[in-house]
Amino acid sequence: MVMLHLAVMLQKNGKKLRREVSPKCKSYLSTCTFYTYFIRFFTISNHVRRTPTFVRGKKNALTCACVDIHRVNIVEASMEEPPSKKRRTQGSGRHQKEWELLQGEYAGWIKASLRGTQFSFCVPCNKDVKVAASGFNDLKSHFKTAGHVENVKKTNSHVPLTKHFVSTANPAASHKTTNAEILFCHFLAEHNIAFTAADHFSDLVKVMFPDSQTAKEFACRRTKATMIVKESLARGYTQDVIQYCRTHPFTLMIDESNDRTTKKRLVVLAHFFDGENTNTRLLDLPELASGTAASIFAVIDNILQENDIPWSNVVGFASDNCNTMVGKKNSVLSRIKEKNGAVFSVGCICHLGNLCVKDGLKTLPVNIDDLLVDIFYFF
Repeated sequence: MVMLHLAVMLQKNGKKLRREVSPKCKSYLSTCTFYTYFIRFFTISNHVRRTPTFVRGKKNALTCACVDIHRVNIVEASMEEPPSKKRRTQGSGRHQKEWELLQGEYAGWIKASLRGTQFSFCVPCNKDVKVAASGFNDLKSHFKTAGHVENVKKTNSHVPLTKHFVSTANPAASHKTTNAEILFCHFLAEHNIAFTAADHFSDLVKVMFPDSQTAKEFACRRTKATMIVKESLARGYTQDVIQYCRTHPFTLMIDESNDRTTKKRLVVLAHFFDGENTNTRLLDLPELASGTAASIFAVIDNILQENDIPWSNVVGFASDNCNTMVGKKNSVLSRIKEKNGAVFSVGCICHLGNLCVKDGLKTLPVNIDDLLVDIFYFF
C-alpha cells in the first residue's frame, strides 16, 4: 500500500517531486522500523501547490500522503516494532533499611552512608561500600575480602568500655579490686618504678594469690596505671604540696627542659622540711614561650598567684648558674628579689663542681673522654 501511494505521487508531480522525494523515500523505506515522516501538500486558491514537506512523527507509524488534484487524502499505515527489553530495575542497587537490622554475622556492621543511597557504610572497615551494581551482593563480596576479615577480628578483640567501670553486681568485691589497683599505682609513683612493670605484675599477682578473688579481678597494666597516676593521683599530690607551701617556707627550684617535641618546659620544684624529713616535690611543669629571664619569671609568678602562694614564703632559689638565671641584672633572681629581698641563692653546687672538675682535667696529659671510650671497647 505504501509503495502504491508513493508511485502515484511520483507520476502526478513530475520530475521535481521525484527529485525531491525519491532519494529520501528510498532511504527511509530501507530503515522503516524507526522513523515516521509526513508528506503534506497544500492547495491555495484552486491552484495546486505541490511542495513536499517531511515532518517527523511517532516511531511506530509511517504516514504517507495520497495526492489528488483538489484535496489531500491522508493514509496512515502502522508498522509496529518488536518490544524492547526492559531495563533491570535498580531497587536492589540501593541501600535498604532492612540491612541495618540483620542478625548473625552481619549484625551491627551495616549503616546508612552519608554519600547517598548508592552506598552503605561498613562499621568495622570505617568506609563506604558502593552497592549500586548488585545491592546486597556487593556487601557480601566486601565481607569476604581479607581487609574486612582482619578488621572484624580487631573489632571482636576490643574490650567494651563498660568493663573498666565498677560492676553493680557485687560492689563490695569491685571496690576491693579498685582499691588494690590504686594502691599499686601509689607504689609505682612513690618508688619511681617504670609503668612497664605493671604489665608483668598483673599476671604475677594471679599466680601469687590463686585463691583470692581480688587477685583474679586485678587488671592494671601500664596504660591504666599511667592514666591513674597522671589524671587522678597526680592532682592529689600537687594539691598537698600547694597546701603546704601556702603556710610554710620553702625553696624554689627550677630548671629548663625539652620534652620529646621542640617545646620548652620549666620544671618547678618545691624543697621544704616538714618537721621530720626533707622533701622535694613537683609544683608544676608549664610550657615556656621563650627562654628569656622575663618569660621564665612571668611563668613562675603566674603559678604562685594561681595557687595563692605568697612570695614571702619563698626563702631560697636554686637553678643553674647562667646569667639568665642568677645574673646581677635582668635575671630571674633579680626579679625574684624585687618581690622578696630576703631570698637566698648559692647557685647550683653540682654545676659548680662540674666546672671545677673540667678545669682540673685539663692539666692531665691524656683526654679523659677518649680514655673512657678506650676502656669501654677494651673490655
